[in-house]
Amino acid sequence: MTYHAKITSKGQITIPVELRTHLGLAEGDVVEFYLDHVGRVCVRPRRAGTRRFLDSLPPPRTVRHATDDDAIADAILSRDDRSRPKKRRRVG
Repeated sequence: MTYHAKITSKGQITIPVELRTHLGLAEGDVVEFYLDHVGRVCVRPRRAGTRRFLDSLPPPRTVRHATDDDAIADAILSRDDRSRPKKRRRVG
C-alpha cells in the first residue's frame, strides 16, 4: 500500500494514521529513517533498546577489598571452589 505525506517548510511530515497504527506509534515516539541495501528509504519505530534494558537492571554488586591482592585472592578462591567436584557422602 502507498501513503503520501507533505513536507512542511520546517521539514516535518505527518505519518498517516494507518501507518502509525500499524507501527504502534503514539505521540512522542521516535522513528528512524534509514536506507536499505538497494537505496530505498525505510522508516521504523525507534524502540528503547539496550540502554533502557541495562538501566532497568539492579546495580551490580561490588565487593570492596582492602588491596588488589585481596581481590585477586578472593577471585582465585571463588573460581577454585566452583571447579572442584562436590564430595559425595557415603550412606550406610
